[in-house]
This record gives sequence, C-alpha cells and structure tokens, in this order.
Amino acid sequence: MKKIIVRQICLAILLYFSCLQFPSEAFAQNVRVTIKMENTAMENVMTEIERQTRYLFGSDKDVDLSVKVTVDVDNEPLSTALDQMVRGTGI
Repeated sequence: MKKIIVRQICLAILLYFSCLQFPSEAFAQNVRVTIKMENTAMENVMTEIERQTRYLFGSDKDVDLSVKVTVDVDNEPLSTALDQMVRGTGI
C-alpha cells in the first residue's frame, strides 16, 4: 500500500515539473526585441538582448565578440535579431 502512494506522489511531482517547461518554450517562441545598433561590437548587441530577455550568452574564448555588426529590428522575434547579429561573421 505504501509503495502505491509513493509512486503516485512521484508521478504527480514528475507531471508537475514536466508541465513547468511549456511556458518557457512558449516564451522562447514569442519573445520580441527592439534593437537599433549600427557598426557596434557584437558583445554590445548580446548585452542588449540579455537586458530585454531572460537569455544569457556564453561564448568560447576563441570567438571574437568585438567584431562590428549591425542589428535593426523593431519588435521582431529574437531569432531575427540573432540572424542579423551573426550575418557575415562566420559564427
């Protein structure tokens, strides 16, 4: 009898935590940003994206974040801003 109760509790906890992931997926698909930066370091654009979203960037030390990029998006999906940020950089 105790094993059944423990299994039910574990199943309920597992179901609860699996449901928590859906809002974050929806957020990732719906997040929009407004960035107007011309000929600025990629690091600055990444900082602005971090400021406007819940995302954080990490990069390998071999990636040159000082490369100059231009991003011009107005209430566009994050993916559009990221595409513009890395366009022509080989990243």
